[in-house]
Amino acid sequence: SRQEVEDLPRRIGWPDVKIEVSSVVRATMKATSIDVSAQGESWKQSLKESASAPIPSGKIEIRGKAHEATHSLSARPVHSDGGAGSPLHNHMHGDSHGHTHGHSHGGTHANADGWHTQYADLDRFLATRDLPIGVIEKARSIFYNLGRAEAEAHGMAIEYVAFHEVGAYDSIIDVLLAAICIDRIGVDQVECSSIPVGRGMIQIAHGLQPVPPPASANLLRGMPVAPVPIAIQKENVELATPTGLAILKTLEPRFRWDWPSGILENAGMGAGHMDFPGFPNVVRIGVFSSGVAADSSNYAKETVCQLTFNVDDQTGEETGRFIDRAMKEGALDIQVIPATGKKGRPSMVIQLLAREEQKDRMIDLVLRSTRSFGVRVEKVERYRLETRFEERDVQGSKVKYRIGTNLAGAFIKEKPEFDDLP
Repeated sequence: SRQEVEDLPRRIGWPDVKIEVSSVVRATMKATSIDVSAQGESWKQSLKESASAPIPSGKIEIRGKAHEATHSLSARPVHSDGGAGSPLHNHMHGDSHGHTHGHSHGGTHANADGWHTQYADLDRFLATRDLPIGVIEKARSIFYNLGRAEAEAHGMAIEYVAFHEVGAYDSIIDVLLAAICIDRIGVDQVECSSIPVGRGMIQIAHGLQPVPPPASANLLRGMPVAPVPIAIQKENVELATPTGLAILKTLEPRFRWDWPSGILENAGMGAGHMDFPGFPNVVRIGVFSSGVAADSSNYAKETVCQLTFNVDDQTGEETGRFIDRAMKEGALDIQVIPATGKKGRPSMVIQLLAREEQKDRMIDLVLRSTRSFGVRVEKVERYRLETRFEERDVQGSKVKYRIGTNLAGAFIKEKPEFDDLP
């Protein structure tokens, strides 16, 4: 809610920081704008104090690889586009200050005195805020991805990274608001359009840099980049900021040109402060659902045969050979379960799924190709997703993705084929 957004500074201990929500028009399009300003410097003091603050019980301290385990999402798919075609361009809600000094937030200039925040201090600050754990984990993951990109750009360990523009109050608020929205909506899958990054040169804390700056380029790896729209004639312009790209990186979206299938439950637009004549510089977010109730009839159903047998004197090589042969003969699935058999012997329970017409062939294969003297057979119902395959370019390599849908064709999940991964 609007009240929850405006109340965020108080909740994190920044009483002199203010968030204002308003409506603006961009190329005849009405959109929401969020402005962040500071009337004092208590935010600096709280960041300094957090450097020595203990992590309270109930908070999770996430370091290194553990950050990458916090990117899972749940509930409904979200699709975003707009804002010069960039899905999360301008920090998801239309703030366009990004990596430049020319941002439009009011109040004290966040970096006017050379202020910087150490990554470790910022991470500890976020970990000690009185916010839902899901929000904290996502915010810390976003800054971890940003810190890792900066560390690579400057050739140093992440522990020594100091944030300049993105370590100021407004960018921290940006990330926390994004984390709150992501946590509150809850999604199964994030999908978005390709990213226009801009053109020319910009002035940042490290001097004059090409667009995209090095940290942004590191974050962009694996993401599809779009050209600057023809309607944007500005010579030196940054359309995708490091903060926005770090948010996007953390969401691990699927990129596509069109909107997903399903029921559009809600949609909104956030405006950037840069206003391009004739081009709506907005971010558009759509929340979709599959449009069907949680019912097993939404999924493909079939009756299959489950063959179960035990072996306690069979080698791993023999078991592996049997599995390979059974799959080639048409088995749908096979699993091997460790067990304890007669006389306390270690054994294996092997379960094989096959279509009814394959039952006799599989029984014969089990009795001829394994050390088992018997096999139990029963009919079981199986519910499954409809699947299709799609080839995508990932870091210069062709990777096949397996995509699962319900009977209505609504997206449920996807995963890359392991053998294709670069």
